[in-house]
Amino acid sequence: MKKVDQCFVLMPFTVKEVDRTTYSDLNHWAEVYEGLIRPAVELAGLQCARDDDDTGSRDISDEIFRKIETADMILCDMSSQNSNVFLELGWAFRGDKPYVLLVDDKTISPFDLLQRYTFTYDHRLQPIILRKEILLLSQVIRKTLSDTGARYSLVKRLSASLGIIEAAATGDSQSGYLLEILELVRSLHVEPRQVSGGTMSFVWPEILLRGTELLNFSLSYLLNSDLTSSTFASEFRNQLRSIDRVGDPELQVSVVGSDRTYLFHDWERLIGRPALWASIDGDNIYDNVFSYRVGAVAWIDRSSNIVRRRAEIDKRFNIALFSIVDGSDFRVVVEMHQELRRPE
Repeated sequence: MKKVDQCFVLMPFTVKEVDRTTYSDLNHWAEVYEGLIRPAVELAGLQCARDDDDTGSRDISDEIFRKIETADMILCDMSSQNSNVFLELGWAFRGDKPYVLLVDDKTISPFDLLQRYTFTYDHRLQPIILRKEILLLSQVIRKTLSDTGARYSLVKRLSASLGIIEAAATGDSQSGYLLEILELVRSLHVEPRQVSGGTMSFVWPEILLRGTELLNFSLSYLLNSDLTSSTFASEFRNQLRSIDRVGDPELQVSVVGSDRTYLFHDWERLIGRPALWASIDGDNIYDNVFSYRVGAVAWIDRSSNIVRRRAEIDKRFNIALFSIVDGSDFRVVVEMHQELRRPE
C-alpha cells in the first residue's frame, strides 16, 4: 500500500486571556482545526495531525520536535502570534520541511515572515466562506507539495545569501548589487512609515492576495450567470455580501460591458454609467482594460472611498486586476486601493 504523506499542524490550542475579545469562543482553535485545516489537508490527499491527537504520556516538547522531523509537510497557523507556535515553526525551517503558513484576518504576520506567502482566512468561520477557503487552502497545499525546486526552502535561501555576502566581500560587483536588493527587501515593513508627503503602511502583498481571490470568485460566479438580467446587479451584490466583500475601502469590484458601461459597481449610483476612472495624469484605466483580455494596471489619483476622509488623503495608490469573462464580452475589474494620508 502506498504511503500517505503526513501533514503536521502547528497552531494554538487555547484562547489566551488577552485574546478573548477577538476569540470569544474558548473552543475557537479546535473549530479552526476541525472546520478548516483538517478538511483542506485531507482534500489535498494528506493525513492531518496535530500534537493533541496523541494523548500518550511523553515529554511534549521532544515529541513535537520528533513529529516535525518525521512529517512530510508542516502547516502552521500563526494566528494570535503564539510564541510556542513560532518556536516550533523555527524548528521546521531548520529541518527544511515543505510548509504552508496561514493566518486569520485579525492577525498581522510578523515582519520576518512577511516575505513568505501566507494564506489568510476569515476568523469567523462562516459556512459559505469556509467552503471556499477549504478549497483554496487545499490548492495551496498541493502546489507546495509539487514544488520540486524547493522554493519554500529557507535553508536554501540562506545558503545563497551567504554566498552573495562572501562574493561581495571579494569584490564581485554583481553580487554586491544583489546584496543591496536583498537588504532593501528585508527593510520593508508593515508598520506605518513616513513617505513623501504623508504616512502609509506597506500592505500590498495582503491586498493583492485578497484582490486575486475576489477576481477568481467573481469570474467563477459570472461564468454561469445571466449578465443581461435586470436582477443581475442585486444578485451579484448578494453574492459579494456573502463573502463580506461589500463596502471594503481597499477593494472594489466592477463588471463592465462591451459598451464600457458599468453592469455592476460597488457604488450603486455608477451602474449604467460610462466606465471612466482617471489618474492624476488624466489617463483612463479602462483604455488598458479594453486593450487586453487579462492583465493589470496601476495609477495614482486623489480620491477616497470614504467620503468623510477625503480631506485627509494626499494621494491614493491603486492597482486593478481585470479579466474578460469566458465566452462573453464582459469584463471583471477588481480595484485595490491604498491611501496616503496628509501629514498631521
